[in-house]
Amino acid sequence: MLMIITLQFAAIFGVCGAAGVTVNGTVGGSVVLPSALGNVRLDQFSLLQWIFKDSDVVTCLNCTADADIRAPFRGRLELSSDFSVTVRDLTLQDSGVYRRTGLKGDGQIPTHTVYLRVYEPIRSVTIQPNITRVPENLTCEVSVMCSSSGDQSVSYTWRNGDQTVRSRQLHFSLSQQEGDVNITCTAANAVSEKNTTHTVRCDPTNPGWNLILYIAGTGAAILLIFIIGLLVCCCRRKHAAVEPTQEEMTTYAVVNKSSMRDNSRSQSLNNPVSLYETVVEVNTHVANKRTKPQTVYDKVALNRGPQNPPSPYNKVL
Repeated sequence: MLMIITLQFAAIFGVCGAAGVTVNGTVGGSVVLPSALGNVRLDQFSLLQWIFKDSDVVTCLNCTADADIRAPFRGRLELSSDFSVTVRDLTLQDSGVYRRTGLKGDGQIPTHTVYLRVYEPIRSVTIQPNITRVPENLTCEVSVMCSSSGDQSVSYTWRNGDQTVRSRQLHFSLSQQEGDVNITCTAANAVSEKNTTHTVRCDPTNPGWNLILYIAGTGAAILLIFIIGLLVCCCRRKHAAVEPTQEEMTTYAVVNKSSMRDNSRSQSLNNPVSLYETVVEVNTHVANKRTKPQTVYDKVALNRGPQNPPSPYNKVL
C-alpha cells in the first residue's frame, strides 16, 4: 500500500517523469494509451499502475493475476500484454492526463504521461454573410462568419480564389464587375473535417428596390383604374339626368293637356284637370251609356198600304 501511495505521489508531481504523448479520440470511439515499456515481461515488475485525475484506473501487483480496473472505466477498458490500455466508448469526460507508473526490482521506473483529448465530430458547417453596399463607387463590403456544429475546439480556414485565411471571420471588398464569387469555409478539429461553399455577389443598389417599385406601380395602376371607373360612372349618371331637354310626356301631363283642350271639363287653363277628375268623368260617361241606351225603331201600322216613298230617314223616338 505504501508503494502505491508513493507511486501516485511521484506521478502527480512529475517525479522521474518522462516526455508525454498526445492521443486524440472521438466521442463514442476508442483509443489506445501506450505504456512505453517496450518488449518486457510484466512479471518483472512488482507494481504497474495507470493513474487518471489523481485516482488509480488499473493496478497490477506482481502482474501474476488479473489487474484491478476501477470505475468509471470498468467494462470499457482492456489491458494488453505490455500494460497498454484500450479505452472504448469514449466520452468528453475521459479527456485529461493519464500517467503510467511502476516499480521494478531495482526501484521506480520512469513515469510515462499520455494526454488524451476527446472531440466531438464536426457534423455541419454554415456560412453567415453580411453585405454592406456602397452605391457611391458601386462596391460592396463583405463580411462572412463560419460556424460548425459539434466540438468547440475547431479551427476555420477560408479560401477565396487563390487567397487562404485562417480565421473564423473573413472581410473583403467586392466590385459589381466581379459577378458571382465563391468562398469556401473549412472547419476542422483533431478527428474530423468538413467544409461548405457560399456564393456572394455585389449589387450596389438596394435589392428590394425593384420589388418596391413593382408593388408601388401595381398599386398606382389599380388606383388609377378605380378613379377612372368612378369618373365614368358619375358622368353617365349626370348625362342621364340632363338628357331630357324636352318636356317628358308623363301620364299626368297628358291628362293636363287633354283637359286644356276640353273646356267642358275645366273652366280655365289655370285650373288643369287632374288625373283623378278625368278618370271619374270617363267612368260617369261609360255608366250613362249603360243606363241610357239609345234605340232606333220605326212605327209599325197594320194594313198600311203603299204611300209616299219611304224617306231615308226614319222617325226616331
